[in-house]
Amino acid sequence: MTGRQESPRHPRSGRAEYTNAAPRELAMDWVEPFERLHGVVRVGLSNLIRHRLPRKYRPPKPRTPRSERDKWISRIIAVVVVPLLLYYLLQIIGAFLWEWTWAFIRVVRRSFRGRAFVGGWGSRAGQVVIDVRTGEDWSYENESALIAFTDHRILLVGASRGGLLGEFPRKELIWVDIRHLGLSERVDLHFADQSMVAVEAGREVAEQLRELSGSRPR
Repeated sequence: MTGRQESPRHPRSGRAEYTNAAPRELAMDWVEPFERLHGVVRVGLSNLIRHRLPRKYRPPKPRTPRSERDKWISRIIAVVVVPLLLYYLLQIIGAFLWEWTWAFIRVVRRSFRGRAFVGGWGSRAGQVVIDVRTGEDWSYENESALIAFTDHRILLVGASRGGLLGEFPRKELIWVDIRHLGLSERVDLHFADQSMVAVEAGREVAEQLRELSGSRPR
């Protein structure tokens, strides 16, 4: 079929020539011959969800064989970088302080807006967060993705190069709850295992997402 067989790179990486392509074009690479693509929307994970994926749940980056030359270059770089270790250590400390600050802010905001992620990392919602956060370049900090609806599946596709971030049966998404309030563009995705993840989407995209999912307002 398509990109999974043609591309020599990892499916998650997508294709460089697809950079800034239309959402539908990015998703088409992953549609099976017997499927029909019904629609594609772009959403971002709620900012109430932890910004960086916990190390324990990060999919491993693909390893590529290195030549002897690459190994020597790595050693030289390591020697040059040693004096900068203190600087990077300070950067790490700063990052931890930033993360803890945002964690406190998220706790406060959740008390008003409710939890944005329910079910734990082993649930369907948890896997969606893992897939999206990992992203096309394994940054573990990715914010957004395309959600593509076919006859049988829901695909999570990278918004930059069209890499396949994840997929699951369409029947697992049972309800899309639009919870826009004031400046919030929150939309809750509810799954069959009773897990839930909140995403951010404007009114038009949110309505399209609900229509594609087949759920009705409650």
